[in-house]
Amino acid sequence: YDYFDISWKVINENPELFYVQSMSYSWNSQGDMLIRFKYSYNKSSIKKFQEKVSNILNTIITPNMTELEKEIAIHDYIVLNTSYDRANYINRPIPSESYTAYGVIINGTGVCSGYAKAMQLLLNKVGIECSILSVPEMDHAWNIVTIGGKKYHLDVTWNDPVPDRQKKTRYKYFNIDDEIMSQDHIWNKSRYPKCTSKDYLYINEIGNNYPNASFDSGYFYYLDYNNEQSLMKVKADGSSTSKVIDRTYLKDFMIDGEYIYYWPSYWGEEYNKNGIYRANKDGSGITKISDKFGDILEIDKEWIYFQDIWEGNTLCRVKKNGINNVENIFSKPMKYISINGEWIYFANESDNKKLYRIKNDG
Repeated sequence: YDYFDISWKVINENPELFYVQSMSYSWNSQGDMLIRFKYSYNKSSIKKFQEKVSNILNTIITPNMTELEKEIAIHDYIVLNTSYDRANYINRPIPSESYTAYGVIINGTGVCSGYAKAMQLLLNKVGIECSILSVPEMDHAWNIVTIGGKKYHLDVTWNDPVPDRQKKTRYKYFNIDDEIMSQDHIWNKSRYPKCTSKDYLYINEIGNNYPNASFDSGYFYYLDYNNEQSLMKVKADGSSTSKVIDRTYLKDFMIDGEYIYYWPSYWGEEYNKNGIYRANKDGSGITKISDKFGDILEIDKEWIYFQDIWEGNTLCRVKKNGINNVENIFSKPMKYISINGEWIYFANESDNKKLYRIKNDG
């Protein structure tokens, strides 16, 4: 029985063994124990998963990255490429794949254990120690990660905005200690390592106070609501903080490629400076893209999609270079834009917020 228990322990602690469905054992005439494994995936599916994992890491990880930068890159990849399987979580049953790293890596869908297993798998692959903390009382799971020899709590699931925000993530539950985690999480502290370091408290403060943040080229970008909603950036290690754009009362922003796209709030000193703007990531080269004023900003390929608040919250788009006129795609009030391939999904405010979709060209 010890061999059997050890086999299950190995499987449960290694998310890449997601394909093991069950085990059975027997004894041969020489008294040897034979363990047989039943797989729920075929060889091609397993190979597809392994290749996808390698492709992800080859794309987002570079040799000169620190442990922290590797952790951020993997965290952001999972958040930005995974949707929480909320519908199945509420309605039940939850598909078995949503509990696995396969569901997150291949399908882009999962629940908390799937998020945690994907995080553990990818971090372990780049040499960073990571384990999973599972709490039946919360019906929840998250990670304990070791960075610089110190242990921290990391809850990727709760850092994933619902509904998804393109190119945006949260950092409220990123590398925090037991004290902060205990504010809204419970677990048996005697069963798991203590997390006492506050070295990355500044990241938690970004996530706690400024929920829509982005990490790019070694910096966290966020709107500082304690500094007139200015766009700020801070180095990953917390060593330097500076204002990016010398304007105040920004409504929101998005980083895409080499540029930051943003628009001012519709109150305060920026009220009469309506429009969508583009700037370099150092704050230089500010260019006005459109006189139209949008309250939602999603970027897909060459287009900016937004909600025109002066035209009844209708769905519009304008090219990122601003050379064309604004195109109206949907003439009824809407909100909650989400782009998936050639489709735009949104809620129609005039129809009890039912979910609709429309081709991205209207």
